[in-house]
Amino acid sequence: MNLPLLLAAAPLALANSVQDPYPFRLQFEPGEVLRYRETVTSSGTMTFGGQSESVTMTGGRIQVMNVGHVDPDGYATMKVSFEDVKANAKITKAPSNVSAADRNKAEQGLTEQLKAELQSGSRTQTVSPRGVTTYRFEAGPNRFIEIVNGTFLMLVLPESPPVMNQNWFVDVTQADPNSGAPIKVNYKLVGASMIGDLKAYKVALYAQKTEQQTDGDTKGTTVIIIRGFVNLTLETGKVLGGEITTDITQTLTRGNMSQRQNRVTVQKFDKI
Repeated sequence: MNLPLLLAAAPLALANSVQDPYPFRLQFEPGEVLRYRETVTSSGTMTFGGQSESVTMTGGRIQVMNVGHVDPDGYATMKVSFEDVKANAKITKAPSNVSAADRNKAEQGLTEQLKAELQSGSRTQTVSPRGVTTYRFEAGPNRFIEIVNGTFLMLVLPESPPVMNQNWFVDVTQADPNSGAPIKVNYKLVGASMIGDLKAYKVALYAQKTEQQTDGDTKGTTVIIIRGFVNLTLETGKVLGGEITTDITQTLTRGNMSQRQNRVTVQKFDKI
């Protein structure tokens, strides 16, 4: 008696199992100020001629985005600056012949280097509702450097609303006038959780690139791996935070000599 009813209900159950797309869209308001607290932890090692050195660095800053014009299609122009910049470096391993004074001097230099990195990057930028960003840096009186196909806090959404566990690929450039060629990033919508009273959707990302250079008899290889995630909401169209790990390994060889450097940097950011 119940069999026909079960068969009749089967198409409805199958229809309900199809995933709904998530119409993500970044939303900005003219005059709003977005603030993100960032922390950075970096560890590096270098080996050369049988000797090795290791260093750890920590830092932090607040990234401030002052939104100006927002056009009818949702493209926002904003100024990006940084506040409350802090940095510290510690050499955890050094060759035995390095004096304490030289070690302290090197730590001070590394601290200033990290602080300069965290203070750099002030710019204006235009951000699309997908997160595709054009950066504009001042390069002197009446001179600017413009970089296209950037990201908004390392996020670029797909052209069409994604479904859960969907992958999409984007060639992106870094917010750095000295950065190299674009890198292809694999994005994937992987889940959701509550952050405060907002439902946050997690977009995971991964990218890897190998670059090679030759100068005379010196050969260099650089391997860059970027991985992490960004959390955003459907309700407000805001990025709530994320974590990005960048792993860079550089190898230089000349004859029988080789030098290898590795630096792993973890950047965490949260909307405040």
